[in-house]
Amino acid sequence: MEAICSLQVSDILRSRNQLRATLAASGMDERLADYMPHGAIRLSDQVDKMGLLFVTPLSAPARAALDDYLLRDDRIGPVLLFPAPGAPEKPIRRDVVARWLLRAEKAAGLPKLRGGVCHPYRRLWAQRPATRPPRGGRTSCLGPGG
Repeated sequence: MEAICSLQVSDILRSRNQLRATLAASGMDERLADYMPHGAIRLSDQVDKMGLLFVTPLSAPARAALDDYLLRDDRIGPVLLFPAPGAPEKPIRRDVVARWLLRAEKAAGLPKLRGGVCHPYRRLWAQRPATRPPRGGRTSCLGPGG
């Protein structure tokens, strides 16, 4: 969760050129970009607890939500995607995200999911690939298929 809270606006790979360059620079097959039509999010090996780089395809709804979010904010480049309320230079804290998520579930009339607050959603996203990479290619995913 801390890695997601530390994402920067520049970690959103919107164009095919950005995506191909990131994949190539990390030693991944840049043809994977063809299976990420809505862009991707880069999770840096510097913030991943296992030291791995992930390029995560976006679904159409996730891309639309990110585009809308970024249109309402004038931050660009290496600045935090999810800054702390009142402290834009610091990442949002995990407990704040958890509190917001629990409040949203309650407002939507949804039951609390077993297995944590945020982790059940991560597991769901990991089980529902946004795209199908070529044989032998590996990607992670964010959001339902699109």
